[in-house]
Amino acid sequence: MIDELLIKGYECGDWIQKYGPAISDPSRRVRFGQGDWVVPIDFAFNNFKGSRHPSWVWKAYGQVGEVIGTYSGSAGAHYAVRFPVLKKVFPISLLFLRRATTEEIETAKKDVQFNDLKKKLPELEGIF
Repeated sequence: MIDELLIKGYECGDWIQKYGPAISDPSRRVRFGQGDWVVPIDFAFNNFKGSRHPSWVWKAYGQVGEVIGTYSGSAGAHYAVRFPVLKKVFPISLLFLRRATTEEIETAKKDVQFNDLKKKLPELEGIF
């Protein structure tokens, strides 16, 4: 089970209960480890907004997120990805993830800081 501190302050559903930490060990290898930054993408002939992801997950497409857990089921490996800008955690299929670049990670962190500032000072809304 994923540590409650990793999802504190983030919106996620009951699906998170079946996810475990994304840590490699001799019996289980994971492509993305705990704390890796990733971006949901389309691949080859499959569309992210297709059959593997329900519409409530589509908001994550193209956003930069941090891996906090993994689950392997009959439909393949899925990762629990925490999106700081959206303040949500989504289950994303392994097939639709790629590593984020350093530039994408830095931009995402700046966006989070700006969103936090806007919440503290609502009169800034629309100025930037």
